Amino acid sequence: MRIVVLVDNVADTARPFLLCEHGLSLLIEHDDHRILCDTGRSDAFLHNARCLGIDVATIDFALVSHGHDDHSGGLSAFFAAGGSKAYIHANVAEERYFSSRKGRREISCDKGVLAANAGRIHYLTGSKELFSGVFAVQCQCRAHPMPNGNAFLTKISGEKEVPDDFSHELSLAIITDAGLVVVSPCSHRGALNIIDECMGETGCSELLAFVGGLHFVDGDGCECEASLFAEEFVRLYPDARLYTGHCTCDRAKMVLAANMANVRFFSTGMAIEL
Repeated sequence: MRIVVLVDNVADTARPFLLCEHGLSLLIEHDDHRILCDTGRSDAFLHNARCLGIDVATIDFALVSHGHDDHSGGLSAFFAAGGSKAYIHANVAEERYFSSRKGRREISCDKGVLAANAGRIHYLTGSKELFSGVFAVQCQCRAHPMPNGNAFLTKISGEKEVPDDFSHELSLAIITDAGLVVVSPCSHRGALNIIDECMGETGCSELLAFVGGLHFVDGDGCECEASLFAEEFVRLYPDARLYTGHCTCDRAKMVLAANMANVRFFSTGMAIEL
């Protein structure tokens, strides 16, 4: 399996022609399939894909992990470039999402893009095996803490604004010969909860790697949050690899690096071989 980071918050200084933005887009190549997991904030992922010799029209499908615009903003560009279909949770079409961190602002997926491409969007209401060994997973597990940064995030469902419970979040679980690979771009439901859910959904209990953001945002308690996570991850999955970036802040990365031998930090253009 190969995962290419088409866009991330961190730039590739050796390849300045690759665009960088606050967003995430991952191309997953597994067996004979190509999956686009999220589209970043804009069409930057498409520019970078073309620079890296990747034809979006050859991608089997896109999965939009949740309804925030830094993960869904390039969806229109994906379809315009020949993308065939996308999976997204049904709640995204009905709800609006807001962040109060650094001033209140709306961060919803563009509903106009969803309407304009209705025939190519497949709405999920729960977990589903998309093809053999590859699952879109909605996390219900609450055995482990959810990220502290979720406190800044709300949604409007109907007429009432409430704390976001991230029932619109999906992750990918992929069974390989060497174990389970979990791809979770923001992990708002908590990475350890998501891993539990993915194992239960797939029946695979051997974790090879977790790839995605952890939503450990800069602020009071960040180091403690990252330290407790690192301790539990290593206890539960001592041989598994962790690749993180995007919404994992620099302070959290320092703590993870100090406490985990198998952690790596991804950036725009990086290729992860599993």
